Amino acid sequence: MIRHITKFATRRLQMEATDRPRGAIKGIGRAGKEEIFWRRLPGLVLLGAFAAAVGNALVYLAGSGLGTISPSVLLPSPMGSSALGLSLVVATSALALLAAGIVLLGIGAVSRRPMTVFRIVATVGLLLSLAMPATIPGPPLAMRLTLGLMHVVAWAVSLVVLSTLAARRAEL
Repeated sequence: MIRHITKFATRRLQMEATDRPRGAIKGIGRAGKEEIFWRRLPGLVLLGAFAAAVGNALVYLAGSGLGTISPSVLLPSPMGSSALGLSLVVATSALALLAAGIVLLGIGAVSRRPMTVFRIVATVGLLLSLAMPATIPGPPLAMRLTLGLMHVVAWAVSLVVLSTLAARRAEL
């Protein structure tokens, strides 16, 4: 009887030591293992892009309704200056989340703690991106704050969707 229990316990421990979900890569963090579900990542990037686009569209519509978004202010872009519109907000939000997914992919390929590093990189990226609404010439303070809020929405979505839903933590 004792031999049977010992054999069962040994087999169970061996299974737990090697049992990882398919598509997951292991990394060791302070709080435990950090793993990225590579198979989930493309769908989560698309989900994040959609969520950021919807969230920022709602911020834009609220700002337009409250009068904080001025259609007369031209914003610089790689294709020239243009007024801020809903289509620009949606496209930029979706592209930002696609870029965040590519950054997570790169971090996951080289880091032992991909989620921790991604959160740090995303936060630094947010702080750097807030320079744009603060330094563009022309818009009033209320529009600058609304634009900054859009950056924060995209950052929050990237952290929730990419670093939380794409991760699996297990205690050592």
